[in-house]
Amino acid sequence: MLSTTSSKAVYCYRTGIGDDIEFDQMMKPKKQNTLRSILGELDLSGLRHLRELSVRGCSKLIQLKLPQSLISLDAGGCTELCRINFPNGADCLKSLDLNGCRALDQPSGLLGLYTSKSIKGVVHLDISSVKGLDDVICSALRSTASLETFSCRYAATDNVIKALARSGLAASNLRLVDIAFSKVVTDESVELLARSATKLERINMRGCKKITTGCYNHIPIYLERRRRHREDDSSLMEEDETLRSCSRKKGESRQKEKMRIGRYKYCG
Repeated sequence: MLSTTSSKAVYCYRTGIGDDIEFDQMMKPKKQNTLRSILGELDLSGLRHLRELSVRGCSKLIQLKLPQSLISLDAGGCTELCRINFPNGADCLKSLDLNGCRALDQPSGLLGLYTSKSIKGVVHLDISSVKGLDDVICSALRSTASLETFSCRYAATDNVIKALARSGLAASNLRLVDIAFSKVVTDESVELLARSATKLERINMRGCKKITTGCYNHIPIYLERRRRHREDDSSLMEEDETLRSCSRKKGESRQKEKMRIGRYKYCG
């Protein structure tokens, strides 16, 4: 276990402090790989000036304790990581990448994520492949206020998408959502999100088996059409312009459809 309050020890693996110096840039590749394979527990809670931390690819890392000052955490690919301690009063976090942290499958694994308000200011959130934590994630999403990009590939559910849609300030800032290959997401939650997130530009629904062809095709058109209305008229579409109005009508050719809704860029 690495537990220390000295800045020198933090440089052991891709962490930035002060001027965000990354020690592994000065290490030989062989030493970097060795460290990734042996680092098991990391306690950085005493480092009050640590701003950016990357432990990406540390396949043996089990537990991580974070300091209050942290702005960015990249723990992508830490497949054995099962517990992250978010300190009380921490509200500096802007970017949180937990892509591939499959062992984070218990509520205790994200200790203090929403109770400490750590999630409130997060702008970029990636929890792809993190499954079985719907209640914790939904509570965290309801606490967000600045979220712009959200990725939950392979793991998104209707409950998570609805919580995101109803997250108030977060929904008003949201631009990009990636829920690709999430097998249980349905049209209902995606359409709710498309309506609620007024600045949303793209939803990646590739590989979502329960999303119908109609929804998959008309959501990108609806988002692009709304964007054009905002740019051209400085206003959103009328309320009676439903999502379904963006779908091709029965018997309508592709050329007539384009004439009716205007040209659009497919972004699904």
